[in-house]
Amino acid sequence: SDGYMMGVNYDISLFKKYSFKEEPDQLHNTAILVEFEISTENGLSEVPAGATREFEVIRVHDGAAQIIDSEYDAEKKVVRFKTDKFSTYTLAYKDSMQQTDAKLDIRNILTGDSMNMSLIILLMTLSILGMANVIYIKKKAIIKK
Repeated sequence: SDGYMMGVNYDISLFKKYSFKEEPDQLHNTAILVEFEISTENGLSEVPAGATREFEVIRVHDGAAQIIDSEYDAEKKVVRFKTDKFSTYTLAYKDSMQQTDAKLDIRNILTGDSMNMSLIILLMTLSILGMANVIYIKKKAIIKK
């Protein structure tokens, strides 16, 4: 799946034992869903600092791979899923860096300069207007002569 790493593979098999038979029968599917819990503490790499881990359960049954609905219980560190098919399952994972909800406001970045830029812009504008006025007056005086 998109960006997921293959973690641990499991062969989940179900056998039915009869009192009149010596060998149990292997069941490949059932009429009802059976719930499973897979520990996320065994066989997986450590979660990098500052990252969160997401999990997917992938089932391969009769040669077809399918992502199974699952949920992660962070408190118990298990992934739960339900299935009615018994075959090979893979616990896949993806690590994502945590993002903060705060957006970077470039207008308020502290640079160590406490000068008010509004004042500087106002003084520059007044200086330009003053110079334009002096030039205008001088041109007007030259034209009158």
